[in-house]
Amino acid sequence: MAVTRRTALASFAALVSPLAIPQRAASQAPADWRLARETEWPEFAAKFEQLGAKGTLVLLDGLRGGKLIANAGRASEPLPPGLTFAIPTTLIALHLGDAKDIDEEMFKWSGQRVVADGKQLYSSACDADIPLRVAFANGCVPVYDELARRIGADAYNDWLTKFDYGDPLPETARVEKFRGDDNLRISADQQTKFLRRLITKTLPVTPRASALTEEAMFIERIDKTAIHGASDDRLAVPPAKGWWVGFAQRGEDVVLVALHLDRPNNDRAGLRYDLVKDALRAIQML
Repeated sequence: MAVTRRTALASFAALVSPLAIPQRAASQAPADWRLARETEWPEFAAKFEQLGAKGTLVLLDGLRGGKLIANAGRASEPLPPGLTFAIPTTLIALHLGDAKDIDEEMFKWSGQRVVADGKQLYSSACDADIPLRVAFANGCVPVYDELARRIGADAYNDWLTKFDYGDPLPETARVEKFRGDDNLRISADQQTKFLRRLITKTLPVTPRASALTEEAMFIERIDKTAIHGASDDRLAVPPAKGWWVGFAQRGEDVVLVALHLDRPNNDRAGLRYDLVKDALRAIQML
């Protein structure tokens, strides 16, 4: 029998396992998931259990359409979009001209820090006159509240429908402010489908609006992979429930990512992004 990389790894695992039972490491993703309609990833789902958390992760191959899911049941559960709602809001504002650009226009700071339970809620980067790029990177909700006022409720609801963003709103419900209200919901599966339309340029917005939104989403480049995203971790006081949503691109290879984590205790900034990078390493995008 020919010795492949996979069989070699399995043989090594058998040698080092106390029970001599070959097992795929939790960090190793299922093979050929990019070619399958949907593949479960229970080893990654176990990471949530180890954290004492409920969570889900969806990876969608941007070119082939294969999907890799940890906790499929939760992947279809509609949840509030949180700060990831900055992605469609930025798109709408740039398309309509309610935001001129992401660098030159400065959004005025009110001079008042937002405090919750005695702690400053937003990053100190929000405490200044800042451009949209900085507001996006730091989750500066007051800037996005201003964009929501400029866009207006009618346009907001019209464009969310055009984007097919999340679950349809009830007939009596309207999104009138950033992050919507209790009626606005989107699942992890829907997040990746929306992002796929963004990166394939099939959303009904100008190419400039798409390009600038992707630029605002840029986080870092690791080796040859560029990572773009939005996360509730951008709050100075991270929520126990929240998202990391974005994509990783290396050449023409693009993977859309949506992770939601519900961790009741000891939540920390950067946790969701750390989990996303673990997943990207497992699929050899990092």
